[in-house]
Order: sequence, then structure tokens, then C-alpha cells
Amino acid sequence: MNELYLLEYSEEQRCFNFNNGNSEENSHGYKSLGKHTWEECTAFIEYMKNKYNDSDYPLLDEVKKDYSSFTNQ
Repeated sequence: MNELYLLEYSEEQRCFNFNNGNSEENSHGYKSLGKHTWEECTAFIEYMKNKYNDSDYPLLDEVKKDYSSFTNQ
């Protein structure tokens, strides 16, 4: 079985993080989106880079909507 990572997003820093811990919010303000394999995490980040032309990512609520759309594909 592939190890699962907690895909996290920081609205303040506008960037993603992978965490193999169990925290829903780490000390750097990242908020959990969900647990996925490494490949699934990187696929979502590539999806976001393409959607936003690798520029500034949106606020957390918009990222959560994109995440929901992506995971329901």
C-alpha cells in the first residue's frame, strides 16, 4: 500500500505542503485538504498550476472548491 500524505494549503503563504503526520493544522498555518498518495498530491498541484497559470493561488475557500472538483473527477 502506498503511504498517504496530508495535502495542506497555506492561505497566508499561498502554497501547498505534503505532510505525513496526522495534524489537521500544522504550526505554519497550513490547513488540511485530505489524505492522498504522493502521486495524487502532485497531480492536484499540477492541476492548480495549470488552472492558475502557475501564478498566485486563490484564498482557501476557492482552493477547497477546486479540490472538491478535482477529487470528484
